[in-house]
Amino acid sequence: MSSSDGDTYSLNAQVLTDGELKFRQNLSWDTNWGGTGFPSGNAVFNSSDNIPVTAGTYDISFFRDNLTYTFTTLSVEDLAFNQFKLYPNPTKDVWVFNNPGTSIKTIQIFDAFGKTVLELKPNSTQAEVSAQVLSQGLYLAKVSLVDGSETTVKIIKQ
Repeated sequence: MSSSDGDTYSLNAQVLTDGELKFRQNLSWDTNWGGTGFPSGNAVFNSSDNIPVTAGTYDISFFRDNLTYTFTTLSVEDLAFNQFKLYPNPTKDVWVFNNPGTSIKTIQIFDAFGKTVLELKPNSTQAEVSAQVLSQGLYLAKVSLVDGSETTVKIIKQ
């Protein structure tokens, strides 16, 4: 698990099987936290209890400051867009849409009135969208993947 502040630890898109687990410090059993609640609960220092888990894919958070933890179930859509990136945003020239996990089927760009101003069908994990034909302003990009999942992101033309 990683932490930026030493108190909040996280592990994203973790695939678990049915069973039990504990949080450990530095991969050592000398300092560990167990519990009995799932998908959230109170961690107990050096507890004999293991945290019961149900098979699934989760974002896991452990908060050392108040000794609580959460397992947040990820949906198929969350997983499909787990590695999605859009850059640069804002742009004057080109946006790059990148989703290494699943190919992008379509990208639709909508103006502030909901009118479709651009539509592409890249069928690829990466697509470049020219912003040069658009006026400055805020747009919405609806990204549809080949597996049927969709997300909408704000994009800005400078």
